[in-house]
Amino acid sequence: NNGIFLPGASNQELVTAITGADDNAVSRRGRRAAEARAQGEQP
Repeated sequence: NNGIFLPGASNQELVTAITGADDNAVSRRGRRAAEARAQGEQP
């Protein structure tokens, strides 16, 4: 994994690039947090 990652890359982008998996604990946690924020709740 000899990629070039820009400072603005998200954790999900990094994990996906390294592991090849786009549905993992990090992406699920991020999705839940985004849904909670959309509903006005604390993640």
